[in-house]
Amino acid sequence: MFQLSIPWWSIHNGKVYDEVLKKEKITHNELDSALRQAGCNSISEVHFAILESNGTISVKKKN
Repeated sequence: MFQLSIPWWSIHNGKVYDEVLKKEKITHNELDSALRQAGCNSISEVHFAILESNGTISVKKKN
């Protein structure tokens, strides 16, 4: 049977969802690294960060 995985919000409009990080065993250091790779210096610059079903973190900066 095929199971579809959905992405999880790890940050939305500057709010970190610690329960998602804990559930998915993502450290704040790993999240910070993904933010830096996306060119964000702080969480306040992030519109959203999503933990994708393949384990990567996608980041969208605020406009």
